[in-house]
Amino acid sequence: MEKSTHSWLILGAVVLTVLFGNMLTGQGKAFAELYSFNLTFVGDTLRACHIGEQVQYKSILKNTGTQADTYYVTRTENPPTPTDWWADFCVGGICYDSNITVAKTYIVPGDSAEVLLDALPRTTGNGNWKITVQSTFNPSLSKYLYYYLTARPYGPVTNQWGLVILFLLILSSGMYLMLRRFKTVRQT
Repeated sequence: MEKSTHSWLILGAVVLTVLFGNMLTGQGKAFAELYSFNLTFVGDTLRACHIGEQVQYKSILKNTGTQADTYYVTRTENPPTPTDWWADFCVGGICYDSNITVAKTYIVPGDSAEVLLDALPRTTGNGNWKITVQSTFNPSLSKYLYYYLTARPYGPVTNQWGLVILFLLILSSGMYLMLRRFKTVRQT
């Protein structure tokens, strides 16, 4: 008796899924259209600089959904940067100290907000940061970007053609002096 009731329940679930499955999928799509966003970077995500030179990374967070949404923006170091480096981030025009790692921003449909990461290396080394954005109304929506920075000490910057010209000048002046000396020896 119980076996037949169980079979009817399974058959009923299959029939309901076939009849109303498209409506349920449509609701899922409608929810996805309500809350969606893009996170894109502007410029290079892999950069190099000298010690003491400030570098700024820029990305754009755009609400592509049909409803306003609030987004959590998280900055993490991966692996940790050198302890004497300074790094902060700005979201929607509000900048946060290097000790703050999570910010919130509210964006209406079609609008966007800048997400900036500023880094100031004080020693040689590498910095790696991850910016993660998550929708508060649809927490399953999450996107991230990675930024990399290599800092090196100041050193002389040489132009290869300048070195070639310098070498040719030294070589030609040496040849001139040798010819002049040879000419003096020959005349005597």
